[in-house]
Amino acid sequence: MNESHRTAYSSVQSEKRYAEEERYKSGRESGRHSSHSNGRFPWPFALILVIAILLVVMIIVIRNRSGTVKITPDDAAAETVSTLNFRKDRSILATSVESFEKDYYSEDELRQSVTDEITAYATGGAEADGSDGADGAGGTGKVDSDAVQLSSLSVADGSAHLVMQYASVQDYNAFNDANLFYGTVNDALVQNIDLTALIGTEKVTEERIANSAAEASANDTGEDAADATVEDSTEQASTPSTSTDILTPDGLDKLTGNTLIIVNEPIAIRTERKILYATGNLTVTGEYTAEAGDTVSANVPAMVILK
Repeated sequence: MNESHRTAYSSVQSEKRYAEEERYKSGRESGRHSSHSNGRFPWPFALILVIAILLVVMIIVIRNRSGTVKITPDDAAAETVSTLNFRKDRSILATSVESFEKDYYSEDELRQSVTDEITAYATGGAEADGSDGADGAGGTGKVDSDAVQLSSLSVADGSAHLVMQYASVQDYNAFNDANLFYGTVNDALVQNIDLTALIGTEKVTEERIANSAAEASANDTGEDAADATVEDSTEQASTPSTSTDILTPDGLDKLTGNTLIIVNEPIAIRTERKILYATGNLTVTGEYTAEAGDTVSANVPAMVILK
């Protein structure tokens, strides 16, 4: 093969290699574009998406197993009866539902009255030491400007619906001249509060909640409460309470870190943690709710231990 033929052959081969490389590059680019155009996500993105979904599911499961809920001011405003809403951060949302005579007060006058009381507490309430029900801690001599707040107020159908927010049980007690307790079992023992009413109480179970609902329904309809709960009683008889369901002094000693609520007036109770034990003068209406009836007083308080 002469020199001119070799040069021509080499040129043809170079052109073929160049064309093949261009086709290869073009094929790779088109493959990338086609994966997007076919609606497929690149695998790294898909992996991140799967991990994110799994994390969300895990958070939901953990929250459900922990036995907690969140109470918001809107939840408190939706209450239809006077209720004390106890939050995990130790703040309290107090809902008051009272009959309201418009001829005596207008809504604006009522709002102004409450606002004036809050201002007076913020400026002069430092005298209150906040020792009652204060989680075992004494007062600081100072009142935070957000210690007591008017969350909402409305008047409709002859009723005033007021929601107050308290930063702590100390503020609730000082503002309302009350003696509410919201702390731990150990705090109560340190303050020498008598907790013997809790000894012998049973753990709150679905059966107790169901029986309370049946009794409430019977009271509403005039039916004999004993007849209303006979089926549940028969069911419980077949599965009697075990010794671990009854709170003993030793059992109480093991719950010193658990949250304790003590009320001494008829009122509904709502919590962000599930109820573990409740004294017999409370009607447990749900896992997070109970009602203190007319028998509850300063001499006969109602007590709740939370999980």
